[in-house]
Amino acid sequence: MNIRFVMAEIGLTVAASVKIHDTDPVSTLIFGEALLTGALCSPLLEGEERYTFRWEYSGYLKRILVDVDARGKLRGIPYEPHLMEKAVSEIDIYGALDGEMSVVKSCNGKILNSGITKSTLLDISDDTGFFFSTSDQVETEIECVVSLNPDPEQPIDYAAGMMLQAMPDCDLEAFAALRNELHSANVKRLLSQVMPSEKKLWKILEILTGMTLPGDGQQITYEFSGEPEYKCTCSHEKLRMSLKTLGMDELKSIFNENECPEVKCEFCNTAYKFTREDFDL
Repeated sequence: MNIRFVMAEIGLTVAASVKIHDTDPVSTLIFGEALLTGALCSPLLEGEERYTFRWEYSGYLKRILVDVDARGKLRGIPYEPHLMEKAVSEIDIYGALDGEMSVVKSCNGKILNSGITKSTLLDISDDTGFFFSTSDQVETEIECVVSLNPDPEQPIDYAAGMMLQAMPDCDLEAFAALRNELHSANVKRLLSQVMPSEKKLWKILEILTGMTLPGDGQQITYEFSGEPEYKCTCSHEKLRMSLKTLGMDELKSIFNENECPEVKCEFCNTAYKFTREDFDL
């Protein structure tokens, strides 16, 4: 078949993001799907490479940003963490069919490649699959399931997803059948169940391929890409360097108003304090 299968389970990661960004249930479901999508794309990276995904919509959702590295370390920003009090329908959330999705692949601050596509499917994972299928010309399908828990200390019941990608010389007719089955009730049920990840993967592959796995004359290789984790890369020095780009006049104005200004990282809400000595003022 020559198909790439990627599965990710990131319940603890999504739970951490809920506590950091104080997302309400509706925002949690959408932001959780965005983080899952980022985790599923992590194995496509190597070494110090990173993906930065940005989904832009004209509705109340506005935009979501997710950043992921090759080891599954994730961080993100839901620009509207409280959707439940504003939106009553999907159209309210996403707006008209005029959104955009951008993906930047970088390494140590250097952009390797980037692309933009329209986000007309009104779904984070579907729009991402469309991006890879059109911009990268790699047929891609993604399924994500996120369930909430009423316990504020454990806000996520489960968050799991799977991605299929057609590799070179893949039978596209067979791939089309698999991408439809990926969204079936049986696959969603398995993704939501608690069981060892390897066992879950094999069971889903059996449903998708109809084979008893491993075996049936098919060669299947798999590898562990790392434990997904909500992990920010911010630091006092990085924010100091960002502030320096404002210029000396702007910095002096800031310190004239506040002798010890505080800046919060948008990804993790960590607060950093600065003094005039940090900028030789």
